[in-house]
Amino acid sequence: MDLSLRLLLAAGLGAAIGLEREYHQKPAGLRTNMLIAVGSALFTILSITAARSGGTPDRISAQIVTGIGFLGGGAIMRHRSSVHGMTTAATIWVNAAIGVAAGMGDRQKLYADVECGATTIREYQIFVPGLLQTRDYTRARRPRQDKSEPFELERAVEARQRRQQELHREGGPSYQAVLDEVAVRRIAADPPIMEAQLRRLVELAGANDRVAIRVLPVDAIVTEYRLPYSPFGIYTYADPGDPLIVVVDTVTTDIVLTEPEEVGPYVDLYEAIQTAALSARQSQEYLAQAVKNVPKMEKSRKEMTRP
Repeated sequence: MDLSLRLLLAAGLGAAIGLEREYHQKPAGLRTNMLIAVGSALFTILSITAARSGGTPDRISAQIVTGIGFLGGGAIMRHRSSVHGMTTAATIWVNAAIGVAAGMGDRQKLYADVECGATTIREYQIFVPGLLQTRDYTRARRPRQDKSEPFELERAVEARQRRQQELHREGGPSYQAVLDEVAVRRIAADPPIMEAQLRRLVELAGANDRVAIRVLPVDAIVTEYRLPYSPFGIYTYADPGDPLIVVVDTVTTDIVLTEPEEVGPYVDLYEAIQTAALSARQSQEYLAQAVKNVPKMEKSRKEMTRP
């Protein structure tokens, strides 16, 4: 979704809230709510764009909360023993959140949403997962010929970096990834980029106890020969009332599953492939060896030009 569409979406959603408030003759009406939503979306887009030159993509957008607090505080009035404007202030706050959401990319927003508050993340991938990717690998993985939808590459790169910061922060979730061997062996980017990505995996595999990376060999025997049809992730939350969530990754979209009868088979499948995968230590050793096996650029180019 390009810039103009994101801002139009924010304006439309803000207007919907503003019309209701104006109909009830409240102080923050149509124009105010539209401006809040559009402003929040624009600040979010600028925040991600500015991060391309260094810094973090939340540097500007994080200040939206402060500014909205100022506006909301001005809407609350106390008269004797009663307080007025609480609903208006809450409306302003929610409207700002809508604007921020409109400013984010659709797929990155989905993953940011399901990862937020998760205590455990488990993934099976046939490529290096977004939470483990280097910037250059993320850029290289975008097919240049894919024109199916408007796409801003640098926005996706920064969004993934922000998700990684959340993963590695103190108190972040436990992360387990099972990488199919093809994710390691297949040269999915120029050899120097691939080599740097594999070195990053080796580093992460030994970084701390919260991150576990396992490699599933192509000749591994999975119980009952159960094989995944596509990459997927499983998300667990601290609140017992929150459902287990599975996100199935496809070429064009992501399928979110929450019903127990749909989630259960994926949990069982993950446990089966994790059991068949190399141990954490064996996987780290395998990744270290894979770094040495990445073909050099000139050799790779010669092989690609063979008849």
